[in-house]
This record gives sequence, structure tokens and C-alpha cells, in this order.
Amino acid sequence: LGGAVVFGFELLSLWQGAPQPQEYRLLLILMVGEVIPLSQWITYNMIVSMGVHRRLAIFGILEILSVLALSLLLVRVHGLEGAAMAVAAAGLLFRGILQLGYGCRLVNISAWQYVQTVFLPVLLWSIPAFVVIALYRLWVTPDSWVLLAISAVLYAGVYGASVFPALTRTIPRSRSEALPEQS
Repeated sequence: LGGAVVFGFELLSLWQGAPQPQEYRLLLILMVGEVIPLSQWITYNMIVSMGVHRRLAIFGILEILSVLALSLLLVRVHGLEGAAMAVAAAGLLFRGILQLGYGCRLVNISAWQYVQTVFLPVLLWSIPAFVVIALYRLWVTPDSWVLLAISAVLYAGVYGASVFPALTRTIPRSRSEALPEQS
């Protein structure tokens, strides 16, 4: 999401030549809707590997039906942005929130515990990277593919360095794991 916010318009400019501001808004709407779903690939793979993926298939069908229904309603009011909102909302709900909850239930942890110990720390640790790259963007406008690639690599490096502490800390699952065994 940080990359889309900071470099999305430049990516569209290089890709399409002269994008309109509404195309950038469409990108942001879609990316906001994908933040949680994109964070759930490990959950998705865990569910599939456990062989309990029927619910994911149901979520997929419900997502498609929701996109169709919401698009019919929102396109009349908001045009193409309404369709993007429909896709983003359905993805957020079915591939994001519901999949997250289902995965947590399968491994017997609360969704709130998962959000507290995994999602929020990574989100909070990513804020400094977003700020650094936003400041960088004030001075540098990536107006070529090479400069955009260099900026993307820089952002990935700053993001990786920023999130590294959250990814390397260990969280005890229970009190017995937190205390060394006594013989």
C-alpha cells in the first residue's frame, strides 16, 4: 500500500503515458481493499494444506456474487470508482477478514490475538519506512523506469530494515514455552 501511495501515480505515468488522477484513485481504492487479503497468503496455504478449503470456495463464490451486487449499486452512483469499491470491499471481507478468522479458528487462536501479535506490529513497524520513502519522494520524482526501479528497491530495503525487528522477535505461545524447564 505504501508503494502504491507514494509511487502509484508515477508507475501509471510510465505505463500509460498520461494517466488521469481518477486512475490513481482507482489504484488506491483497490490497494486499500487488498491490504488484509494480501497478508493472508500463508493462512490460505495453511488452510489448503490442511484439506479444509471448502469454506474458501464458498467465500470465493460469495465474493463474486458480492462484487456483482455491489457493482450494480455503486456504479450508478460512483461510476468506475464504485466498481473498484465493490471489488475492494468484497476482497477485504471474503479473502481478508473471513479468511483470517477461519484460519485463526483452525489453529485455535483468537483473531484478536493474531491481530495483536502479528498484524499490528508489522503495520506499526512499517510506518517509519513509509515516512522515509514519502520524504524521499518529495525530492525525487521517478520519471523513468530505471529511477522507478531504483526507488522501489530503496523502498523495499527501507521497509525490510524497518520491519525486520517485528519479524525476528519470538512470541511464546504459552506460559510453559516462556519459562525454561526445571529438572
